[in-house]
Amino acid sequence: MGLREATIFNVKVYVAGLYVEKKSQNADELIRSEQVKRLDLHFVRDVDRDDVVEAWVKGFKKNGADMGKLGSRIGQLSSWMTDMKVKDVLSFVYVPGTGVTVSVKGQVKGTISGADFGSALFAIWLGPDPADGGLKKGLLGKP
Repeated sequence: MGLREATIFNVKVYVAGLYVEKKSQNADELIRSEQVKRLDLHFVRDVDRDDVVEAWVKGFKKNGADMGKLGSRIGQLSSWMTDMKVKDVLSFVYVPGTGVTVSVKGQVKGTISGADFGSALFAIWLGPDPADGGLKKGLLGKP
């Protein structure tokens, strides 16, 4: 688990938990692994829909996602987003051969197919240029 902090003021945004079938502290291994993976974001402050969408689009780009290939699927993900309030939960569950099922505030919005999308999505938090370095360490179980 880890805490997402944003801006130079370290504003707390959400607590994230990563759940995997086979634990690893190797981020690349986890990103590429064909195992069931779940990432839950428990919001500790209100965040506007546009800010959430902007953050993950930036995260996809910073971690080398092929925006041309993934663009329509990122658009689908963005279309499901709403404003997040304190205590709201955003969940991503990757199932090999199926894709990433997205739940917003406990409601399943749909599933986005492709291992490439799943890897790119988890790279936002675990990739070489993560949203928050401290959060990445926490998700990997590193001190």
